[in-house]
Amino acid sequence: MEGLMNTSTSKTPGALSFAVRELQSSDADSVLAIQAQSPEASQWQKKDYESLAGNGSRGWVAQADGRIAGFLVARLIADEVEILNLAVDPGMRRQGVAEKLLNEAIAWAGQNGAARAYLEVRQRNLGAVEFYKAHGFHRIGMRPNYYFNPPDDATLLAAPVSRR
Repeated sequence: MEGLMNTSTSKTPGALSFAVRELQSSDADSVLAIQAQSPEASQWQKKDYESLAGNGSRGWVAQADGRIAGFLVARLIADEVEILNLAVDPGMRRQGVAEKLLNEAIAWAGQNGAARAYLEVRQRNLGAVEFYKAHGFHRIGMRPNYYFNPPDDATLLAAPVSRR
Protein backbone atom coordinates (compact mmCIF):
# COMPACT_ATOMS: atom_id res chain seq x y z
CA MET A 1 0.00 0.00 0.00
CA GLU A 2 1.10 3.56 -0.58
CA GLY A 3 2.26 6.09 1.99
CA LEU A 4 2.23 5.86 5.73
CA MET A 5 0.07 3.36 7.48
CA ASN A 6 -2.76 4.90 9.48
CA THR A 7 -2.81 3.07 12.79
CA SER A 8 -5.30 3.61 15.57
CA THR A 9 -5.66 1.74 18.83
CA SER A 10 -8.75 0.87 20.83
CA LYS A 11 -8.90 -0.12 24.48
CA THR A 12 -12.04 -0.43 26.54
CA PRO A 13 -11.63 -1.61 30.14
CA GLY A 14 -11.84 -5.42 30.13
CA ALA A 15 -12.00 -5.53 26.33
CA LEU A 16 -9.59 -6.58 23.65
CA SER A 17 -6.81 -4.09 22.89
CA PHE A 18 -6.16 -3.81 19.16
CA ALA A 19 -4.71 -1.57 16.49
CA VAL A 20 -6.23 -0.89 13.07
CA ARG A 21 -3.97 -0.48 10.07
CA GLU A 22 -4.13 -0.85 6.31
CA LEU A 23 -4.34 -4.39 5.02
CA GLN A 24 -1.12 -5.46 3.30
CA SER A 25 -0.73 -8.27 0.78
CA SER A 26 1.27 -10.16 3.44
CA ASP A 27 -1.92 -10.27 5.57
CA ALA A 28 -3.79 -12.36 2.99
CA ASP A 29 -3.26 -15.74 4.69
CA SER A 30 -4.49 -14.43 8.05
CA VAL A 31 -7.49 -12.78 6.40
CA LEU A 32 -8.32 -16.02 4.55
CA ALA A 33 -8.20 -17.94 7.84
CA ILE A 34 -10.78 -15.57 9.37
CA GLN A 35 -12.85 -15.69 6.19
CA ALA A 36 -12.87 -19.53 6.32
CA GLN A 37 -14.40 -19.34 9.81
CA SER A 38 -16.98 -16.79 8.66
CA PRO A 39 -19.36 -18.37 6.12
CA GLU A 40 -21.49 -15.21 6.23
CA ALA A 41 -18.60 -13.18 4.74
CA SER A 42 -17.88 -13.03 1.03
CA GLN A 43 -15.52 -15.86 0.18
CA TRP A 44 -12.71 -14.25 -1.81
CA GLN A 45 -9.49 -15.74 -3.11
CA LYS A 46 -6.02 -14.86 -1.87
CA LYS A 47 -5.24 -12.89 -5.03
CA ASP A 48 -8.25 -10.65 -4.34
CA TYR A 49 -6.72 -9.47 -1.07
CA GLU A 50 -3.23 -9.20 -2.53
CA SER A 51 -4.37 -6.87 -5.32
CA LEU A 52 -6.70 -4.43 -3.56
CA ALA A 53 -4.84 -1.28 -4.60
CA GLY A 54 -4.91 -2.40 -8.22
CA ASN A 55 -8.70 -2.61 -8.29
CA GLY A 56 -9.45 0.65 -6.48
CA SER A 57 -10.23 -0.91 -3.12
CA ARG A 58 -8.68 -0.46 0.28
CA GLY A 59 -8.59 -2.80 3.23
CA TRP A 60 -7.91 -2.58 6.95
CA VAL A 61 -7.05 -5.16 9.58
CA ALA A 62 -7.47 -5.05 13.33
CA GLN A 63 -4.48 -6.59 15.05
CA ALA A 64 -4.41 -7.85 18.66
CA ASP A 65 -1.47 -9.51 20.38
CA GLY A 66 0.38 -9.86 17.08
CA ARG A 67 -2.43 -11.58 15.20
CA ILE A 68 -5.16 -10.38 12.87
CA ALA A 69 -8.50 -10.14 14.70
CA GLY A 70 -10.62 -8.93 11.77
CA PHE A 71 -10.64 -7.20 8.41
CA LEU A 72 -12.72 -4.88 6.25
CA VAL A 73 -12.46 -4.10 2.55
CA ALA A 74 -14.15 -1.10 0.89
CA ARG A 75 -14.22 0.53 -2.52
CA LEU A 76 -14.62 4.24 -3.21
CA ILE A 77 -16.43 5.17 -6.43
CA ALA A 78 -17.17 8.85 -7.06
CA ASP A 79 -18.97 10.05 -3.90
CA GLU A 80 -19.95 6.59 -2.64
CA VAL A 81 -18.14 3.99 -0.58
CA GLU A 82 -19.15 0.36 -0.76
CA ILE A 83 -18.31 -1.96 2.12
CA LEU A 84 -17.32 -5.11 0.28
CA ASN A 85 -16.29 -7.53 2.99
CA LEU A 86 -16.04 -7.54 6.78
CA ALA A 87 -15.28 -10.41 9.15
CA VAL A 88 -13.95 -10.85 12.67
CA ASP A 89 -12.26 -13.91 14.13
CA PRO A 90 -15.06 -15.81 15.93
CA GLY A 91 -13.07 -15.81 19.19
CA MET A 92 -12.73 -12.02 19.09
CA ARG A 93 -16.27 -10.97 18.20
CA ARG A 94 -18.34 -8.53 20.27
CA GLN A 95 -15.25 -6.69 21.48
CA GLY A 96 -15.42 -3.62 19.22
CA VAL A 97 -13.28 -4.95 16.36
CA ALA A 98 -15.94 -4.63 13.63
CA GLU A 99 -17.01 -1.21 14.90
CA LYS A 100 -13.46 0.11 14.82
CA LEU A 101 -12.89 -1.28 11.32
CA LEU A 102 -16.15 0.23 10.06
CA ASN A 103 -15.38 3.61 11.60
CA GLU A 104 -11.90 3.59 10.03
CA ALA A 105 -13.35 2.85 6.59
CA ILE A 106 -16.08 5.49 6.90
CA ALA A 107 -13.57 8.11 8.07
CA TRP A 108 -11.35 7.31 5.07
CA ALA A 109 -14.35 7.55 2.76
CA GLY A 110 -15.38 10.91 4.21
CA GLN A 111 -11.83 12.26 3.81
CA ASN A 112 -12.00 11.20 0.18
CA GLY A 113 -15.32 12.88 -0.64
CA ALA A 114 -17.83 10.09 -0.10
CA ALA A 115 -21.33 11.19 0.87
CA ARG A 116 -22.98 7.78 1.31
CA ALA A 117 -21.96 4.27 2.28
CA TYR A 118 -23.59 1.15 0.84
CA LEU A 119 -23.39 -2.58 1.41
CA GLU A 120 -25.17 -5.88 0.93
CA VAL A 121 -25.58 -8.36 3.76
CA ARG A 122 -27.11 -11.81 3.86
CA GLN A 123 -30.76 -11.46 4.82
CA ARG A 124 -30.39 -14.30 7.34
CA ASN A 125 -27.39 -12.65 9.00
CA LEU A 126 -29.52 -10.83 11.56
CA GLY A 127 -26.53 -10.02 13.76
CA ALA A 128 -24.85 -8.13 10.92
CA VAL A 129 -28.07 -6.33 9.95
CA GLU A 130 -28.51 -5.16 13.56
CA PHE A 131 -24.83 -4.16 13.78
CA TYR A 132 -25.10 -1.96 10.69
CA LYS A 133 -28.42 -0.45 11.80
CA ALA A 134 -26.82 0.45 15.14
CA HIS A 135 -24.17 2.30 13.13
CA GLY A 136 -26.56 4.47 11.12
CA PHE A 137 -27.38 2.21 8.17
CA HIS A 138 -30.95 1.69 7.00
CA ARG A 139 -32.55 -0.79 4.60
CA ILE A 140 -32.97 0.50 1.06
CA GLY A 141 -33.90 -2.70 -0.75
CA MET A 142 -33.09 -6.32 -1.39
CA ARG A 143 -31.60 -8.55 -4.07
CA PRO A 144 -33.27 -11.95 -4.37
CA ASN A 145 -30.98 -14.99 -4.64
CA TYR A 146 -27.86 -12.81 -4.45
CA TYR A 147 -25.76 -15.24 -2.41
CA PHE A 148 -24.93 -18.88 -2.89
CA ASN A 149 -23.17 -21.41 -0.66
CA PRO A 150 -25.58 -21.18 1.13
CA PRO A 151 -28.28 -19.50 -0.97
CA ASP A 152 -29.71 -16.31 0.49
CA ASP A 153 -31.17 -12.95 -0.47
CA ALA A 154 -29.20 -9.76 0.08
CA THR A 155 -30.48 -6.88 2.18
CA LEU A 156 -29.20 -3.55 0.83
CA LEU A 157 -28.22 -0.99 3.44
CA ALA A 158 -27.05 2.61 3.20
CA ALA A 159 -25.88 5.37 5.52
CA PRO A 160 -24.78 8.96 5.10
CA VAL A 161 -21.04 9.32 5.58
CA SER A 162 -21.44 12.83 6.98
CA ARG A 163 -22.90 11.45 10.25
CA ARG A 164 -19.62 9.80 11.15
